[in-house]
Amino acid sequence: MKQERWLATVLFTDIVGSTERAAELGDRRWRALLQAHHDLARREIARHGGRELTMTGDGFLATFDAPERAIRCACAIRDAVRRLGIEIRGGVHTGEVEVMGKNLGGLAVHIGARVAAASAPGEILVSSTVRDLAAGSGFEFEDRGPHALKGVPGEWRLSAVTGEPLRMAVPDLWTRAREARLPRVVLIYLAACTAILWLTFALRDRLALPTWVLPLAVLLLAIGLVVLTATAWVQSRPVTAALARADELPGSWEVDLGGIREAVSRGRLPHLTWARSILGGVAAFVVLFLVSGLYVLIRERGSVPEEEAGRKMVAVLPFENLGPVESQYFADGITDEITARLAGIRGLGVISRTSVNQYRKTSKTIKQIGSELGADYVLEGSVRWDESPEGSKRVRVTPQLIRVSDDSHLWANVYDENLSDVFQIQSDIASQVTKALDIRLLEPERRSLEAKPTENLEAYDYYLRGNDYFNRSYDRDDIEHAADLYEKAIGLDPQFALAYARLARAHSLLFWFFYDRTEDRLRRAKAAADRALELAPELPEAHVALGDFFYRASLDYDRALEEFAIAQKSQAENSELLDVIAIVQRRQAKFKEALANWEKATRLDPRNAQCAYDFGETLFFARRYDEAKRPLERVLAISPDWSAPYLFMYSLYQNRGEAPARLLEVLRRGVREVGTSRMLSRFLTQTPWFRAPSRSILAALDQEYSNEMGSLTPETFEGDSLGYYVFRAEWAGIKRDRATERVYLDSLRSLVEPRVQARPQEAPYHSLLGFAYAGLGRKEEAIREGKKALELRPYAKDAIMGPVLANVMAQIYLMTGEHDAAVEQLEFLLSVPSGMSAQGLRTELTWEPLRNNARFQALLAKVDSPASPASQPTGN
Repeated sequence: MKQERWLATVLFTDIVGSTERAAELGDRRWRALLQAHHDLARREIARHGGRELTMTGDGFLATFDAPERAIRCACAIRDAVRRLGIEIRGGVHTGEVEVMGKNLGGLAVHIGARVAAASAPGEILVSSTVRDLAAGSGFEFEDRGPHALKGVPGEWRLSAVTGEPLRMAVPDLWTRAREARLPRVVLIYLAACTAILWLTFALRDRLALPTWVLPLAVLLLAIGLVVLTATAWVQSRPVTAALARADELPGSWEVDLGGIREAVSRGRLPHLTWARSILGGVAAFVVLFLVSGLYVLIRERGSVPEEEAGRKMVAVLPFENLGPVESQYFADGITDEITARLAGIRGLGVISRTSVNQYRKTSKTIKQIGSELGADYVLEGSVRWDESPEGSKRVRVTPQLIRVSDDSHLWANVYDENLSDVFQIQSDIASQVTKALDIRLLEPERRSLEAKPTENLEAYDYYLRGNDYFNRSYDRDDIEHAADLYEKAIGLDPQFALAYARLARAHSLLFWFFYDRTEDRLRRAKAAADRALELAPELPEAHVALGDFFYRASLDYDRALEEFAIAQKSQAENSELLDVIAIVQRRQAKFKEALANWEKATRLDPRNAQCAYDFGETLFFARRYDEAKRPLERVLAISPDWSAPYLFMYSLYQNRGEAPARLLEVLRRGVREVGTSRMLSRFLTQTPWFRAPSRSILAALDQEYSNEMGSLTPETFEGDSLGYYVFRAEWAGIKRDRATERVYLDSLRSLVEPRVQARPQEAPYHSLLGFAYAGLGRKEEAIREGKKALELRPYAKDAIMGPVLANVMAQIYLMTGEHDAAVEQLEFLLSVPSGMSAQGLRTELTWEPLRNNARFQALLAKVDSPASPASQPTGN
């Protein structure tokens, strides 16, 4: 039998008067009492890291790797069994023992037994060897003098344990830590953690990994620190080497659960090796990055919905105008009409007009265009509209359908007809496309393809010209010009339902953008929408027009969505319709549904900057900043001369806690791309949001563009006098020029007061007036106006404008010295989707007066908590 000799501390315990108690209790009760004693003793031996060996009658023999553990265990057993009415005695000695399989022998075992035999009831005696080894551990001993131990030569000084420390002494812990080289190991590990976190942060930004990657990496590193210190502790213990020599350690890769359990019960973890610990850490991070990479892949490509699995994607490129330059609108109109007809066919996905318009006169190949748009097929062609000397008008259209994968032509034709046949040409082209793609038309779809919007070609011409202006921009001149042309089309054909529908939308937009907030404008919008439905009850565009009216004119979201749902029955793949549905849903705080619709809309219209902007803006409101960055970057790639996305990118970086240099680069980039005066004016006002610009933006711009800011005029703001005065007042404020600030605030007040009187139900005007009053020191009036704005447009009624007005209300409270009330508004904004974050509050100069406010600091601490709703991304 293999033998091993090693140093150990042995503990003997024995029940005092066991024979008498057994006779007193009887066999059955004694056995029960004895079993309870054994259970308690085994529990304490295991808890103190001892190894139970053979039982000694009514007692136990156990070994420990440190005298302190043995003494503490003996005291614990003594105290525990006293509750059973039992007294024990115990003896502790340290020396060389001999291990023979599961048996333990040697002189040290014999001495330990004799020490226990010499102890009195309830007493724990230790040899002088143990007392010397336990010096400095905090135990108290009382000398019992020399003893002659039976069978052991010489005299042995024994001591009784009279007191024990509550915990291991700190000096001993520090000694153990130095033996395990823990300080050096921890410093090296912290340096490695810094590198790992930097790499994780870089990969997260570069690959747009999800937000949970960094917190999870921190958690893994924290767990790793625990495992690392445990490994260092275990590997430094001399007993590990002894166990390895005794073949008690498992094989290199073998995991013996039984062995682990036994090791833990002895206070050892021999299975914890450096190789396994490092391998576990590497494996954990490999899994982390694999899972996050898979998440990104699924998010980017998306699982194709079942109803979209067999859908064929078609891009109708702008037909080339081969006629006079002034007839470009006609070629665009033909393109739009064919696109609209194809979009109403099930099983066919049609890329929206906004995306394909960017490929007008492009030099890119069909494969490049198809790849960028996600299209399987491309329909392109040319249009020539001529008028003969005799006055007859002819149109020549040459379409061709091309498969993207192999650049092969599936179908082509030449139409050379009288202009009166233009509708038949559009219908035939759409029909031939569906036939070439092997799509069977349902009867309603066939009727839709063959429908004529009007019999009056001159009215149709005005309609196409109106569409040209309507699709250009949201500028007032373009919308008003479009409305005038639609009116002319209706004048020529009072039955032209499509023209009525577009006219209704133009009126609604003029009201919505505060170009004309009159009852007459509302009346005209509603009348046009109703007339369109009266003429064509099933016309999708008519239902869109009425839904647009309900949304923009009366904020009746439910009725708006009802009308949009009717239109969707025949235009399920209309990205513009999906966009407006999502816009309404986010007003209802249905962010989850809105984001789902925008995901679908951006697939159908991948290069639509407005749609991508709405998508990114909503992700920003929902505090999903990492996800919002991608669509906003896409907007800047598509429309680098559009100023608004730079503003949101600045706020996104600010709310993420990015470095000031990165924030400033966003401003510089905007100025480079858009132009100094135009970019600055757009950055410095947000009407019709009606709130003051970020003071952080003002301060940053003031450092580099102070001269340009000073030269801005109301004309630079494109007639937005309200925005101009707000900018001037706030700029004076950051320069602490109180007199100038009051002048511009008073000018702002003089402009807004008449508007409030004329339109008392307009919440933004009340909010802006309250802002002006607050800056002028008219506290009661300022708070009154701010509250009135919140009453008219609360969050429950408008989940987008509501937080904007609450933001202004917080500024009003701040400006009037009501700091606690301001914090209350900020607390509300952090509890709902608003884009505001704790990090943004810390860095935004607007809230600088609150920096030392205890309630403000408590709010930030609360928000930083992982359990706080504001610290989590918002999905709905």
